[in-house]
Amino acid sequence: MLADHFGDLGLKLGRPIVVRKNSKIFKATIEATPSVECAVKICFLPGTQLLDKISAKAQFRALERVAYALMEHDAQHAVPKPLYLLPELGTYVMEWVEGKSLTKKMQRPLTLLGASGEFERAGTWLGAFHSAGPLRHQTVDLSHRLAVLDEVSGAALPVEIFLNAVSLLKRSAPGLAGRDVANSWLHGDCKSDNFILTRESIYGVDIALIYENPIEFDIAMFLNHLGRLTLHPRYLYLLPLRKHFEQSFWRGYLRTGPAVSVPYLNWLRLEFLLSSWHTELHGHHPNFRSKVLNETFSILAWRLSNDLEMQEAT
Repeated sequence: MLADHFGDLGLKLGRPIVVRKNSKIFKATIEATPSVECAVKICFLPGTQLLDKISAKAQFRALERVAYALMEHDAQHAVPKPLYLLPELGTYVMEWVEGKSLTKKMQRPLTLLGASGEFERAGTWLGAFHSAGPLRHQTVDLSHRLAVLDEVSGAALPVEIFLNAVSLLKRSAPGLAGRDVANSWLHGDCKSDNFILTRESIYGVDIALIYENPIEFDIAMFLNHLGRLTLHPRYLYLLPLRKHFEQSFWRGYLRTGPAVSVPYLNWLRLEFLLSSWHTELHGHHPNFRSKVLNETFSILAWRLSNDLEMQEAT
């Protein structure tokens, strides 16, 4: 069906390479001379297999905006080039990037020694992305985040460190009021899985770009994901390198990105963590997976709470 919209060129789909609740991404070939490899993303309405025409169009237009902005900013930081939009099929086609994700790079022992440089590249990409967006400044507004925290604390997990962290966030929130923060477009799912590295460039993929919010949102998401990853049983060998990876990321980000409010970032990281903890474990029956997740979240909440308490003391 998709191939009909390419006329005589044709489009040959392979198996899905990424399957999520709201989308599938296929590696495909446009059968021309020469043939062209591409990626095809099909969007679905949440929880269904119904085509999501609105999301496909919005994501394609967002990809166009970012591709143009980054091209003007720096050729080394890129996104897959948008090629073709099929809104009636909830589908769009983009350039295929031949590379490895930052997460996969960390799975290879022979490349692990160079991973800190790759984290620096990820930091420069995110900084360039934020700087290329509609950058403006505003004062911190925690009203929405505190409302989310109220929902979480209303059905709090019966874990002491969780309850203490909720109290700490509520106590420290007034001290952030009035701080200046930079707003820009956001990646929306900022984690090591969504950075593709090639020899010449680094690509950000799976960009939502739906909202404009403080840049600290993306950074908090990236650092929290790294914290969880290095506590996963499969990646425990990376735990001693976590701080080194974080420092490398910051070196890159501070070179290309706007100024960051570290106190606000620390607060967001803990609040995001508690929201994820609650979402993933509230109401679930205890099993081995939930036990591992609880332990992971507890360690991270303890670490981030300590950072926030030290911040309050200074």
